[in-house]
Amino acid sequence: MAGYLNVDVRVISKYFRTNFSYKRLGIMITLLIFLRNVMNVKNNLFIADLESALNINDETRDSFKKMAQYGQKPYGILFVTAHPDDETMFFMPTIRVLREYIHGYDKLEPPIKIYLLVFTNGNYYGKGEQREYCLAKICYSLGITEHVIHDPEIYDGIDEWPINRVANIIKIFVRENNIKTFTFDRHGVSYHPNHSSVYRGVEIAVNDLPKFWTFNLKTVSLFRKYLSIFSLYLPIFMDRTAALYTSPLKIFELMIIYWSEFRIHIPFWCLFSSYSYSNSYDVYLTPDDKVQNSFWKKSDADVNIETNDL
Repeated sequence: MAGYLNVDVRVISKYFRTNFSYKRLGIMITLLIFLRNVMNVKNNLFIADLESALNINDETRDSFKKMAQYGQKPYGILFVTAHPDDETMFFMPTIRVLREYIHGYDKLEPPIKIYLLVFTNGNYYGKGEQREYCLAKICYSLGITEHVIHDPEIYDGIDEWPINRVANIIKIFVRENNIKTFTFDRHGVSYHPNHSSVYRGVEIAVNDLPKFWTFNLKTVSLFRKYLSIFSLYLPIFMDRTAALYTSPLKIFELMIIYWSEFRIHIPFWCLFSSYSYSNSYDVYLTPDDKVQNSFWKKSDADVNIETNDL
């Protein structure tokens, strides 16, 4: 009798262990499917905001495609950063979502051009030329046109930059390329003074440029900053405009190219940083433009800038 009882206990125990494993697997699959669907929804909302900024709608879409067929570049998207590697460490989810959107339009040359304006070559440790070379390789692989500013008044360091100078450079670049801009917010993600100077330069430039849109990357709390893949769930409830893309391996691959600055913490940053998975934005529109949606914010800065030759 005892033998039969032992057998029954073992069978029952194995049954529950097996079914519990199936339940865990089912829960994991359900969560992954839910996450994937939510990512698609949030990215579609992000693209809708971008199309509003670019004035792309059902009426303009056909002409948009025709312009692409003739090799014209009707729209430009600009990322404004302070140093080489900022685009990789902070903006990669957005860049990857944009690349999928752009290349999904047509098999011809993409009708939207992505620019990267970098205000220094990152020469703080005397490796500026190496970092600039690595930046060029990365931008080529991503299909981005990069422009590195060499200005003695704007240098890599812990000091703030002359804001009017930064604003002038941004204004000239934007006017020449019909740009909509992505950059840092006032805290610069890592509270780096160079990042904050870029934001302030864009903020000033906004007032002197008609129909100027900026997407400012939110600086998140320390807790949220290192939530790794779990950070994908937070923008669902907390952020109206967000680009979601799981890209830690891609970031790690690109950071290897920056061999001159590869440090021991980089793999951990790529894996655990929320900026490897999601970018959340505050969207700003110039005050003199008509706002159709209440969620658009306006900058109230009012600074006069004298245009200087660059």
